Amino acid sequence: MEPGRPADGLTAAELADRLAARTAFWRHWGFEPWSHGALAGAARRQRFVKDGLLGRIAEYGAWDYIVWRPGTPEDREALWAGLRPRPDIMTQRFLMLRPGPRPGRRVKSFRLGFCGYAELYEYWPGAGRSTGAPADLAGLADLALRAPDDMENM
Repeated sequence: MEPGRPADGLTAAELADRLAARTAFWRHWGFEPWSHGALAGAARRQRFVKDGLLGRIAEYGAWDYIVWRPGTPEDREALWAGLRPRPDIMTQRFLMLRPGPRPGRRVKSFRLGFCGYAELYEYWPGAGRSTGAPADLAGLADLALRAPDDMENM
């Protein structure tokens, strides 16, 4: 496998075009198109409810972002610097799909975590699960590349 190319040999631009065209796939998994300046991808909001013997204990939300057009390092830094706590949201997770060295996970807590967290991961589809990226989001990126071009007729 050539460096900077996923298992199926796509360039970063080809990968972004292929993932952007998979609208039915992303809709099936609860994602909608998302963009922020030069960054583009898909996002979904999830709601989690924790119940116990005495009823509801906690309820919180999470935003997941899969970003297939990650822009420049300056674009990513501007996104990171601009992240703020969101009402009823505990976690904001960003999976940046880009080749190159992985800086690891970045975590930002808002008011010591009482107002939530933001997490940023970098991943290149086909790189394997040992990259530290969340398995659910990385798995969806890998699966999207193998999905049929026309899921509407499935």
